[in-house]
Amino acid sequence: MCRHQGHHHHHHGHQGHHHEHEHDQHHHGHGHSHGAGGEGASTPAVTPMERLTRMVEHWLHHNEDHAQSFSDWAGRARELGQAGVAALIDDVARQSLLQNEQLQKALQLLKSASDQTA
Repeated sequence: MCRHQGHHHHHHGHQGHHHEHEHDQHHHGHGHSHGAGGEGASTPAVTPMERLTRMVEHWLHHNEDHAQSFSDWAGRARELGQAGVAALIDDVARQSLLQNEQLQKALQLLKSASDQTA
């Protein structure tokens, strides 16, 4: 049974990869048409304002990850004796944090706007 299971897993892994790739492309196509199609319009849960808010939240989250990554790598560059590179990456990290402040403000404006319309 164990040998069969191992064989099955290998076979499934190969097929699964191929199927997943196709499914991913199909899903992307579906997502695209779903947004443009009437189906999307029949679900008023997601308004253009909510989509905008979600995008800002998405950028904010990504920027936080990037800022952390920049800081980590600036430290590594410094350890490698690349002080100039480290200083530049530190600068980029600071800029990311400034972008986050702007995005936070944008998010607050969007949330207060949605409170008023609610």
